[in-house]
Amino acid sequence: MMREHWLCLFAWLAVAAATRDCARAEESLMLPMSWNKGDVRHYELVKSRKKTGAAQRAIDSTTQTPLVVEVLAADEEGFLIAWTLGETKFTGAAQGNLLAQKVVNMMTGMKVTMRVNGEGNVQEVVNWKEIRDLVAKFLNLMTDELKGTGIDERSVRAITAQVSAAFSTKDQIRERCTREAQMFFLPTGGGYSTDGRKYEDRLPNPLGGEPIPASAEFVLKSVDRGANTATIIWKQAADPVAARRILTETLKNQAAQLGKKSDARDSGDVAFSDVAEFKVDLTTGWPDHIDYRRTITVSGETQVDAMVISSK
Repeated sequence: MMREHWLCLFAWLAVAAATRDCARAEESLMLPMSWNKGDVRHYELVKSRKKTGAAQRAIDSTTQTPLVVEVLAADEEGFLIAWTLGETKFTGAAQGNLLAQKVVNMMTGMKVTMRVNGEGNVQEVVNWKEIRDLVAKFLNLMTDELKGTGIDERSVRAITAQVSAAFSTKDQIRERCTREAQMFFLPTGGGYSTDGRKYEDRLPNPLGGEPIPASAEFVLKSVDRGANTATIIWKQAADPVAARRILTETLKNQAAQLGKKSDARDSGDVAFSDVAEFKVDLTTGWPDHIDYRRTITVSGETQVDAMVISSK
């Protein structure tokens, strides 16, 4: 009788283990990139910025921009994607800044044509020369307007030179014109599980310049078979020591470019982190919804940049 009891117990444990292994298998998946030439997706892109801290009053601003993503070509090596932003609308602190609105809207209706590989990595901006020439034309038109704001001629030249230099090479234009797109394509073509996948990465410097070393992780949060979507969580945190050094050096370099003496000292304690939640179609791999936040805290002052991309 005791022998039968143990046999039954072992049999139950074997079934439980098999069931557990099957459940674990269901907690991992590979997101496809089933995109075809002619596919067109419409989204709304909402960006916001909040600044708080003892040394400044709270600042809150939001922008809303229509976005069209189109597949121009598809082959075994990847995709040719057209990323087109419509006119941006402003609310909050940015609403009264006409200069900032002109800068943001200088590429309204301009197609940024980018090559994306089968893993969702943006490899290059194909029409970068066209974008470079557009920025140069815009800066020429803006020069008189900047002078009209009361800024001295030397500062006007420094500002236009700084913007022009930031859009002068293929790599710079790829970095500055594909930031939202890189986040959009980030989860596509990858494999995910509830156990998570950790890796080392480098964050783009928010002020331009040297990227910042970081640790990152992807986690499969849930799968909704009824809605045919998977929800992926992505987190990233910068190395605080490297972030402090790099941001301090970047501020000094920017001051030098403007012809000013730098009073930037050690930037103090720095916390730099990203978190994003992606809801992705299980059949096609197209994102349905992206909620992304970057939080930067420097010496007690915090800035939160948020971006939400929603399918229309």
